[in-house]
Amino acid sequence: LIVKTPTPRPRLRTTTEAPARGWADPATSLDRVDRAPVNRSVMLVPTTAASPKPRKRERKGQRRKKKPRNGAVRLMDGGSRGQSWGRVEVYVSGEWGTVCDDGWSSAAATVVCRQLGFPYMVRASKKAEFGEGTSLLILLDDVQCSGQEKTLLECAHAEVGMHNCSHEEDAGVVCSREEVADW
Repeated sequence: LIVKTPTPRPRLRTTTEAPARGWADPATSLDRVDRAPVNRSVMLVPTTAASPKPRKRERKGQRRKKKPRNGAVRLMDGGSRGQSWGRVEVYVSGEWGTVCDDGWSSAAATVVCRQLGFPYMVRASKKAEFGEGTSLLILLDDVQCSGQEKTLLECAHAEVGMHNCSHEEDAGVVCSREEVADW
């Protein structure tokens, strides 16, 4: 048989008498608090509006999504990305858009593949072979690259957002990590 007995609370010495209703007198309560023993485990600290907010902790395995840099590219094929082929989409001034170009060249496709970390460009595709990006704006047209540029924005092109084509001419590429003879 185990019997739990409550632990008696330590009594505080009072230096002034409490008012008749049991509430501490504000004028004398500071005096009493200063002399009372302090229990630091239950000490409350008032918060103010200027207090810094605690940071949200990231869950293990999760990373914050960073905004892409101006000129970043991605390849999209049927809504999926991260493949070695697809419709070319470019990030300019805070939004993603397509590249439509009836003169899309292998030099421009090489720039895209290199930018995405692929050492080889297999083929430049035209006429929305990998689908039309109808939900996006057409951001680049008349892109002319030498093949040595770091991003498509370094290539010569029409003014961003100005174009004389439709999504039926969205450009695409096929990239590879290995040298491929025929696709």
